[in-house]
Amino acid sequence: MPDRKVGRPAGSKVSDRISVIFRVDRTLWDEFLMAEESALIGDRTTVINACLRDVLAGARHLQPKAS
Repeated sequence: MPDRKVGRPAGSKVSDRISVIFRVDRTLWDEFLMAEESALIGDRTTVINACLRDVLAGARHLQPKAS
């Protein structure tokens, strides 16, 4: 553990976001990092949020409609 304080000060709130941990295949992550470094994609938070929104929109589209 670090001897110094890390992260944002307690009680500070910049936005309504949460930190999550998920696993990604190494080759996919390496490709993502190369695209990020080459400025082919924007910041990773924006990209991941957009991907999750697309997945949810697709799932809603496949959901049967109530009659």
